[in-house]
Amino acid sequence: MHFKYFSRLIVVTSLALLIFSGVPAPGAPPKATAAHLSPAGYDWTALTNKLQSFVPGAVNGLSFMVSRNGQTLYAQGFGNLTVNSVLPIASATKMPSGIVIMKLVEQGLIDLDRPVKDYVQGKLDWPADKNAVTMRMLFNHTSGMSVDAPCLNDQRNTTLKDCAQYIANQPLEFTPPGSRFAYSGSSIQVAGYVAEAVTGKKWNNLFAEFVAQPLGLTKFTYGVTDNPRIAGGANSDTGDYTKIMQMALAGGSYNGNRILSPATIALMETNQVAGLPKLRSPGGTTLTGYGFGWWHSDPAFLARQPEPLTTGPELSDQGAFGCTPWIDLGLNFSAILLIQDRTSTGTEIWDAVRPLIIEQIKRNTGSVATVSAASYSGTALASEAIVTAFGSNLATTTQFSSAIPLPTILAGTTVKVRDGAGTERLSPLFFVSPTQINYQIPAGTATGSATITITSGDGAVSTGSAQIFTVAPGLFSANASGQGIAAAVVLRVKANGSQSYEPVAQFDATQNKLIASPIDLGPEGEQVFLLLFGTGLRFRSSFSAVNVKVGGTDAPVTFAGAQGDFAGLDQVNARLPRMLAGRGELDVALTADGQISNTVKVSIR
Repeated sequence: MHFKYFSRLIVVTSLALLIFSGVPAPGAPPKATAAHLSPAGYDWTALTNKLQSFVPGAVNGLSFMVSRNGQTLYAQGFGNLTVNSVLPIASATKMPSGIVIMKLVEQGLIDLDRPVKDYVQGKLDWPADKNAVTMRMLFNHTSGMSVDAPCLNDQRNTTLKDCAQYIANQPLEFTPPGSRFAYSGSSIQVAGYVAEAVTGKKWNNLFAEFVAQPLGLTKFTYGVTDNPRIAGGANSDTGDYTKIMQMALAGGSYNGNRILSPATIALMETNQVAGLPKLRSPGGTTLTGYGFGWWHSDPAFLARQPEPLTTGPELSDQGAFGCTPWIDLGLNFSAILLIQDRTSTGTEIWDAVRPLIIEQIKRNTGSVATVSAASYSGTALASEAIVTAFGSNLATTTQFSSAIPLPTILAGTTVKVRDGAGTERLSPLFFVSPTQINYQIPAGTATGSATITITSGDGAVSTGSAQIFTVAPGLFSANASGQGIAAAVVLRVKANGSQSYEPVAQFDATQNKLIASPIDLGPEGEQVFLLLFGTGLRFRSSFSAVNVKVGGTDAPVTFAGAQGDFAGLDQVNARLPRMLAGRGELDVALTADGQISNTVKVSIR
């Protein structure tokens, strides 16, 4: 029997659960106590000294910027460059260009796995030997299209269309398309023309519409030309490029403007050439993977770096003149080096300063422990479950949510969950305080290891990890400790069909605590159902996969799923067998898809 309940008693009880879970609970695990420094606590002396050591000598000047969570942590120019200097960034152009292509994918104008010929019919004379080339292959360097294209360097006397035609006319470097990785700018030039072909707009206009204007870019430019070099012809300062990287780290949004979806950003960051033989790869053994404009640092290489280590993933987009932008997905920061020299010089400086940046990032990052808000177990959590985070400097004040749907920013605090598939989502928030936050694991969070990043309104950052499972059941208790009397109600169905609700707990003023209200199973012909409230079990495979035992006796489950009125709250209805009558206080144990919940109690008269 599936009961939908709308009585005032149920609503008040459910609201109480959320309110109780917003205050430190008796029996809760110790709060995380890792030290946290405010943004003012960053000490960049070592970084400044190391950067200065390259000027003059290795380079005549450099510009450098480090940012995290939309906040600039470090920005300084050296030698003949300032933080406002604009320089050619060569191949560091690829990732920003990829944003335009992926925007058209989101709009349904481009399908990454559709042949290019479908988009250029009647516009280019497309050779038959390239009919198998797809849009994905163009951008991840697996198309086999020739690297020899003098038109890439001609920004005055030709057009993007004519350059794409020239490249299409050259023999393939290898066959079949998609079978090898061969780094090149030529195929991406063709992708740029496809963007023009499907929209009827010039590349520069598309970039302005999709990227520059919503991000507020003022320095990034491909130049005034009908043949912009899509894979390597842009100029930028550190500030504009940082906005692009911070947008990627924020899952596709920046300053409230949505540029791409989190799923699209995750796809751009995913290695798309794993297992393919490399015909030409300037990344060598250090940069071993490639997505849409992003190189992937080899994890084994990162592990060999001097302390402090980063677990990454680390993505980069280096250019031939030494421009070196990179993001660390694990520590959630971006950095960019702007010089006009060689790739190898940029790599040398990158390797020298990486540990110094990571040291300061870690020193200014608190730790946070996330547990089920019902059971206070941190062993396993589930998508859409209500959870509690304990730490320090998590928020600047205490605030409850008063909005439905729940906000993702409360008192300036945000919680981001990056799942095992690499997708980062903002969490709905119930409650924030300096030492505790109650939030919901975002819908769609993939199973596996997840990284939680909490950013306070003053910029303080705390991170932690969690294991996400499909089902991770927890039962709320009346005192919000995960133990003791169940947070539940009784539904009584009399022989004549009438129904009534009864509490299972009551407040005893003499003891100053909640105690059990004994459940009367009534006369023969009445059915009594225990309505339990929990979280983390809505994705159970079936009702039959949920088992409830009261005092060791099976209580048949008639419903198990989302409660429906409150975010993250789940409900289980179990019929109490008459054989339990007179047994007094009993344990209630729940198992869902083989996962065991915490134990709560009820009393049977």
